[in-house]
Amino acid sequence: MRTAVVPLLGLGLAFLLFKDQFGGAHFAAFVAMFLLEPMFSCVFLVIGPVVLFALFYKRTNKWGALAGMVSGAVMVFLWKFVISGLGGAFAIYELLPAFVISSIFILVVSHVTAAPSKEVTDVFEEVKAAKLED
Repeated sequence: MRTAVVPLLGLGLAFLLFKDQFGGAHFAAFVAMFLLEPMFSCVFLVIGPVVLFALFYKRTNKWGALAGMVSGAVMVFLWKFVISGLGGAFAIYELLPAFVISSIFILVVSHVTAAPSKEVTDVFEEVKAAKLED
C-alpha cells in the first residue's frame, strides 16, 4: 500500500505544478503514455514469464524468478526510452524483447544456482501427474 502512495502523490504533485504549462488534458496524456504505460508493461512482464516457468519448468527457482523479474523490468524501460529511438527493427513494442530477456535470465540463473528442494520438485511432479490423469 505504501509503495503505491508515493508514486501517486508524486504524479499528483507534478500534475498540479505543470498543468497550466502543458494544459490539463495534454499533461494527463503525457503521464499516461510515457509513465503509466511502461509501468503496466513492467507489471505484466514481471508476472508473466515467472508464472509460465513456474508452471511448466521444474528447475525454476527463486533466484531465477527474481533475475527474470528484474531483467524484464529494466529491459522495458531501456527499450522504451533508449533502444526504440534507434528506429527500424528496434521500433517494436518493448514487451517482446523484455519477455525474451526475462526468459533467458530465468533459465540461465535457475541453472547456475542451486536446484529447488526435493519437496518443491515432488509437489511439482504430483500436480503434473494429477493433471495428466484428469
